Amino acid sequence: MVAALFIHSSPPLSPSKGQVMDENILFNHADIKISPQRLNVHGKTYAISDIHFVESRLVEPKRIAALILFFTGVALLLDEGSLFALGGFCVLLGVVFWVSGGTKYSVLIHTAAGEHRVVTSNDRLFTEKVIHALDTAMLNDAQPKVINVPSAAETTFRESNKDISFGAS
Repeated sequence: MVAALFIHSSPPLSPSKGQVMDENILFNHADIKISPQRLNVHGKTYAISDIHFVESRLVEPKRIAALILFFTGVALLLDEGSLFALGGFCVLLGVVFWVSGGTKYSVLIHTAAGEHRVVTSNDRLFTEKVIHALDTAMLNDAQPKVINVPSAAETTFRESNKDISFGAS
């Protein structure tokens, strides 16, 4: 069964040359690769047909440690005792933690197995590009596949002979 999964997740081989054919890649950046058939992120592969919908989520930083450091430092500064320098350091460290803990943006996919956070970044534009590529792949996957398309000659024959009835009346 493991071999079957490996064969399924690998790109198709060209029968004439025996080389791997290039897959249509919609997005490729570091560990993230999106094609019309699959999403490959950080070594995990998700089939596009298994993804129900994609969502962007804002992740606010937890700044409780920064607040505790800041207010402890202010209390030590107001005491003006022997811990005055430690109070100044705590205030400075609290401000640094507050500023460095910026907002992050996540891309979540929803499958039958549940919700998966696949990408987290400080760059909102980057996560929007990932979502756009996933939406494009999902739309390509949802397109109805036309199997029998009449040729131009068949269409012309049908149009020119639509008044002729075949068979007994």
